[in-house]
Amino acid sequence: MYFLLFIHPSADAVQLSPLAHLFQTGACPGLVSAIPATLIFLRDPSFSGNTVVIKPSEKTSLTALALGELIVKAGFPPGVINIVTGFGLPAGAALAKSNKVAKISFTGSNATGRAILHDAANSNLKKVSLELGGKSPVIVCADVNVDEAVEKAHQALFTHSGQVCVAGSRVFVQYEELYYVFKFKCSSSA
Repeated sequence: MYFLLFIHPSADAVQLSPLAHLFQTGACPGLVSAIPATLIFLRDPSFSGNTVVIKPSEKTSLTALALGELIVKAGFPPGVINIVTGFGLPAGAALAKSNKVAKISFTGSNATGRAILHDAANSNLKKVSLELGGKSPVIVCADVNVDEAVEKAHQALFTHSGQVCVAGSRVFVQYEELYYVFKFKCSSSA
C-alpha cells in the first residue's frame, strides 16, 4: 500500500509533527501501489509545479527509499519528491487527515480505503482515488496450449512479486478435465 498525496501549490507549508519537515508549499501527496505506477504519478504533479509525497507500505519501505535515491541521482530538486515511511497509523493517517492535502490516491485494502474516505470527508473534503482489493482473472479456454497457459498464468500472478493491481490472481478453466491437467502442471511448476 502506498500513499501519494497531492497538496495544492497555493497551500501553506504542511504543519504535521514530526512530518512537517518533509513538506513544503505545493506538496502533492497521493497513494500508488507499484514502482512503475509511482513513476507515472511522480511525473505529472511534479512537472506541474507541485511536490509529491509518497508513503509506502511499511512492508515495502526499502523499495521506496531506493526509488528516492534514483530520484536524487536523476537531479530532482530537494523537496520536490518526498518519501514518508512508517505505519499507516500514525504516518498515513496524518497525511489523510491533513487540511493541506488536496488529493490522495491509494491502492490497498477496503478497510484502509474506508478510513481514508472518512478522514478526507472530515478534513477538507479532499479528492480521493481508491484501488481496493481487486482480483483479475486468467481465463483458460479448452483449445489452449496448456504448457503455455501455465507459464502465462504464473507470469500474470508473480510479476513484481504479485504486487500489481492487475495480477492474475484468479484462474477460470473452461472444462473440468482441463482443470485437473492445468492444476497439476501449475502446482508442479510452482
